[in-house]
Amino acid sequence: MGCSKSHLGACIGSKRQNLQSVDSESSLKSEYKVLSSLAKIQGQLGEFHIFLNQHKTQCSLTHYSHLL
Repeated sequence: MGCSKSHLGACIGSKRQNLQSVDSESSLKSEYKVLSSLAKIQGQLGEFHIFLNQHKTQCSLTHYSHLL
C-alpha cells in the first residue's frame, strides 16, 4: 500500500506506530521468557532447598542414632 504525497505524514506516523507495536510485542515476549526462566530457577532452588533439608535431617538422625 503506497502513500500519496498528501497523506505522507499520516502514512509515516502509521508505520512508526506499527514499529512501536512490534517493538512492544517483542519486548513482552522477551519479558515472558525471562520470567519463565526465573520461575524455573525458583522452582529448582525450592527443590534443592528441600533436598538439603532432607539430607540435613538424615544426617542429624544418623548422628543421633550413633549417640544411643
